[in-house]
Amino acid sequence: MHDVPRAAALLRRYLEYISAVLADNLRAQVEYRGDASYDLGDLLPPTLNRWKDRLKKGIKSAEHWGHSHDKVALEAKLSEAETLINKSSAEQWAINKSVHFNEWENFAKAEFKEVADAFKALLDHIRCQNAKCGGYPYLTPCKGASEQLGHTSISTTQIYTQVTTKRKQLIHQTRLSRNKSCM
Repeated sequence: MHDVPRAAALLRRYLEYISAVLADNLRAQVEYRGDASYDLGDLLPPTLNRWKDRLKKGIKSAEHWGHSHDKVALEAKLSEAETLINKSSAEQWAINKSVHFNEWENFAKAEFKEVADAFKALLDHIRCQNAKCGGYPYLTPCKGASEQLGHTSISTTQIYTQVTTKRKQLIHQTRLSRNKSCM
């Protein structure tokens, strides 16, 4: 697409959509709005914070249970997440500037491609890496604290750390995705 303002508008619209999906899937703490009018700035930061939080909890769980291989893999995933989040945050300003008229800046296709590529890399990072799945992560149960309801599932990479709550023993279960091919 050579129409950068149109591409920017489409990218922003898609990012708002997928941020809403991920906020719901990860149970991100988004500030409530009575008019249900959420924009990218309302949704994306708490969603990405929740993603990093879940990776950190996975690291703690893997360490607690002596799963050093899983811990190393999750630490690498967290480091990659932080790098990609910083890159996409640095590029985010260009979306609004490309959508709206401004005299001082007109982005070329190649310049805007860097912006789109940063967000694509971030979303691909969050997406399930299993070729049979490719879905986005989600937490279960969808309501209530994991301590009360027994267990929590979160998708990360192809790392499975099973955990359950039994007699004061809280463990977190990580899974890849909703898609049964991942389980």
